[in-house]
Amino acid sequence: MNIKCSYFPNYLLVMRNLLLLVITTICLLGCSTLTGIDNKKPSDWTLVTQPSDLCEQLSGEYRNYGSSTYSPKGGSPFLAYRFGMNVKYVQDLESIKTVKIKCIDNAVIELHAIRTNATVLTRKLLRENGDWDIEKGKIIFPTVNESTVDGFGGYQASSTFRLSIGSDGSLIGEDNRGSLGLALWLIPVGGTQTFWFRWPRIM
Repeated sequence: MNIKCSYFPNYLLVMRNLLLLVITTICLLGCSTLTGIDNKKPSDWTLVTQPSDLCEQLSGEYRNYGSSTYSPKGGSPFLAYRFGMNVKYVQDLESIKTVKIKCIDNAVIELHAIRTNATVLTRKLLRENGDWDIEKGKIIFPTVNESTVDGFGGYQASSTFRLSIGSDGSLIGEDNRGSLGLALWLIPVGGTQTFWFRWPRIM
């Protein structure tokens, strides 16, 4: 006698949906806890809360390689990189010792990358062109957006970088990053991170 198990396909469907529900729930919980390595600014990196003239206080010469709240990769800890002074190799960034900044009339930022007392790169950023702006006592640079889509899923990411004046005259960088996407076009992933940097003033 043949017995037809008509419920078997439905059983597989229920189990598949249950598995997807469990995975999605775990990932959603993960999204809520996916934050930066160290979201808090170090307590001894105090800021000038209300600079009387941010442009004037920004002007000066700073060490190119800064300290950070995590182990940075690529060009992120280099001040020249943060100001968009593009080079071909990371080694070229490493050879730059200091960056001299001159801010003019809250409108123009002139930059000189210096290597052994010689200027090797220059750049000019115009506020009217949207290269930078002032927001709540901080220099803010345009938000960078990127997205990727392929057969395994897709995601969107954004990053915004701000510079503040430290109470000791140093520059304090705040790198805010966020991302949102779907892995395998089913599983939601994402989160936010904040990284902090500090570049001491030389003169």
